[in-house]
Amino acid sequence: MLFLLLALPALALDLHLSAQFTDQPETRLVLQDLADGDRRSLLLDLPSGPRQVDILVQRPDERSVTLSFELADLVDDRKGRLTRTVLSSPRVTTRIGTEARVAHGVRLPVFEEGKVRFFERVLSLTLLPIEPGSPMTVDLDRLLDFSDPAGSEAAYRALLPQAADEPARLALLSRVARCRGLQKDYEGALALLAEVEAGLAALPDAHEAWIRLHLERGRVHNSSGDAPGALPHFQAAMERAEGKDQEGLRLDAMHMLAIASPAEQALAWGLRAIEQAEGSADPAARRWLGPLYNNTGWTLMDLGRPAEALPLFERGLAVRQARSEVKPTLIARWTVARAWRELGRCEEALVELRALQQAWAELGEEDPYVTEEILACGG
Repeated sequence: MLFLLLALPALALDLHLSAQFTDQPETRLVLQDLADGDRRSLLLDLPSGPRQVDILVQRPDERSVTLSFELADLVDDRKGRLTRTVLSSPRVTTRIGTEARVAHGVRLPVFEEGKVRFFERVLSLTLLPIEPGSPMTVDLDRLLDFSDPAGSEAAYRALLPQAADEPARLALLSRVARCRGLQKDYEGALALLAEVEAGLAALPDAHEAWIRLHLERGRVHNSSGDAPGALPHFQAAMERAEGKDQEGLRLDAMHMLAIASPAEQALAWGLRAIEQAEGSADPAARRWLGPLYNNTGWTLMDLGRPAEALPLFERGLAVRQARSEVKPTLIARWTVARAWRELGRCEEALVELRALQQAWAELGEEDPYVTEEILACGG
């Protein structure tokens, strides 16, 4: 990841940015003190190697910003040589403090096994320009990258000075603790959470920070192998969120209760969480539907009830498709095929699994679970 820091210019802004190439993990960073005409570069880490993206900032007026990007990519030609191809985006204009998204793709030829095939590569950017030092309006949930918890920790730490107040800072610090836990630094995570708790002693109404404190303590216990010890913390988080306009966090706590509980209790928690998420108009609550359908479906599979699991997997697939989530959609399609096999519908499963095998190949990947299921279906 590459970015430069300049002296503070007039009409400066900070840009919270996430970039995703095709279906690779997102790169997230904050570009600071940008001015009209500023160009910044970042590196996307792709399986084929790093790719540089150049971002151009233009300021039509004090409250607006226009951004565009160029990406230099390399593809194999017919003779096996690498050819440079430039992806240029359309310009996107947004107001300061308002998130904007832009995606642009190109159809690229690839020479493989004596044949030329074409595939679409797309670079997607999510942009949130804010004034330096202004309160955070970035979607903090999007900054959490499970494949790169160290990078997520750095992103959260960079935002700590911009927290609107002490409760917001402590809630953000709990997110840092989560990243420490994801890196298996459980002692470091607990030390940060002790700091959060000390800061909350005089802030009984800092509901989000209190809920996150309970959630992250529970996650540390669960991830370190103490699921029974995690349950009281998740229960406390759920109860604290009740009636506090924190539906998303309440669903998070219920989803964790389902993960940490034995199978029968897990099923009850999962179904209860699904009912609440489906009945909610809060986007923070409804974003839990995909994971809840998947996890509860697998609980039913583990209990030997595939006929009940299948409708949940199908609903989970619909959620992923509606959100245009490429890899999660492929995984959700696999869960449906897996349930079909369990129900004796092997012919249908085999057709879908072979289509999935091709879809993964077009992404340049192979899913061993798909191969395993094809063999299990007799393919």
